Amino acid sequence: GTWDWYKPGNGTRMFQLGAIDGRNEYVAAGASWARTQKGDFAHLSLAKKLLPFMSVGVHGKRFWTKSNAQQIEGKNVVAYDGGVSVTFGGPKETFPLPVQIGLTVDNLRHNDADERYLGPREYGLGIKGNVQDIMLLYFDYVQNQSRFGSFPFFSGSTEVSVGNDFFIRAGYFGFRDRGYSAGAGWIGPKIGLNYGYQKQIEPSSSLTHTVTMDIYM
Repeated sequence: GTWDWYKPGNGTRMFQLGAIDGRNEYVAAGASWARTQKGDFAHLSLAKKLLPFMSVGVHGKRFWTKSNAQQIEGKNVVAYDGGVSVTFGGPKETFPLPVQIGLTVDNLRHNDADERYLGPREYGLGIKGNVQDIMLLYFDYVQNQSRFGSFPFFSGSTEVSVGNDFFIRAGYFGFRDRGYSAGAGWIGPKIGLNYGYQKQIEPSSSLTHTVTMDIYM
């Protein structure tokens, strides 16, 4: 479960609950539900390893307003979209480089009227590097195709192991929006706890806090 709160002024909040099944030998699956002030989101994703070093995935999402008054007045909003992804990486025996590379396309349908709820179409490249199982390095580049034009986004971050169970994290993001983030986490045998905050500097100042709890079964 994830709890976010965002404070430019009065603040907004989001609660998210998700489940992932990675033990199925045929396909991995995940599902999540999120409640925001605008409405509710549902996500469903599937992933399949096609080769020892390559896997593909698909996902779909749906948004709907939660206001009973809007539904009664016939102003209820429903939006849906989806995307695809491919990932290259694996154990050292099949993929000798200590990196994973992912390519994604999100919001393939991209209806202009739904953009305010689901966002623009996105083409993404992600790279994850592992430095001797002590430090993880992440880099993401996303090209957004909006009804208002095209604009890029990038982020870089690192995660460092402090002992066997504790991690500290830091990151930076830029282009049109710019800011930084930091956080820490603990992973136990059956449960994991994480906290992070993100400080946006441009185009406006805001601060987002996130608390996450993971339960392993």
